[in-house]
Amino acid sequence: MMFRRLFSSIPKSFHLSRTKHPLKSFFLKSSVSKSCGLSTALAVSTIRKNSTLDSSENVLSEGIDFSHRKLIQQACSSSVNSTSELLTQILLAVIDSASKYKNCLNDLMNDLERDIELMGYGAINSKTEDDIVAARVNAKILKEEFLELITLSENVEKLAVATAEISFLTGAETLAMLISERLYSVQQKIKNELEEVKKVESKCLEVQKYSILENNPNSESSPSPSNDKSNEDTQ
Repeated sequence: MMFRRLFSSIPKSFHLSRTKHPLKSFFLKSSVSKSCGLSTALAVSTIRKNSTLDSSENVLSEGIDFSHRKLIQQACSSSVNSTSELLTQILLAVIDSASKYKNCLNDLMNDLERDIELMGYGAINSKTEDDIVAARVNAKILKEEFLELITLSENVEKLAVATAEISFLTGAETLAMLISERLYSVQQKIKNELEEVKKVESKCLEVQKYSILENNPNSESSPSPSNDKSNEDTQ
């Protein structure tokens, strides 16, 4: 009885209960708030991650252009690269062919000068004459090869001009400028090779003319058959 009286005298606010215990309600509220905060943070991070993925996918999809104009520009890029390589190869072939042809002409001039020198001493060297014939035949072959490469280079230049025009019309001005600069450089180098070859050819022709005059010293002074006939008629 005494314990009941003491217990009844305690205020109701201090009674221990499962639901109204002050410490227990505090822990419950804090745990609920923590769980709510954690779930909210997870939800926010998930939303941000999804938005980031969506934005990156949008950027990738926006960065890739599959339009016909873009595809044509890419094809022009490949065409410019192949045409530039073709210009390089034809230039190397022309330079190599011109070098061989000029060396052959120089050898021919050396043989002719040696022959002229021997003729001045009244000597005849059959080996030198054979070398002259062989050098002339070789020079003819090398000249034909050189001219064929020059013709081929002109056709390659037409291809480069067409590639530059197409690149410019499709909006690839940079590609058009690059192939135009490359074409101009190749044209100037081939032009220089042609000039060098013409100089050597003219010099070789002079040596051959001098050799012919030395072999036939009376060729210019001797009258031709037509002149003899005209003289007889006048008499």
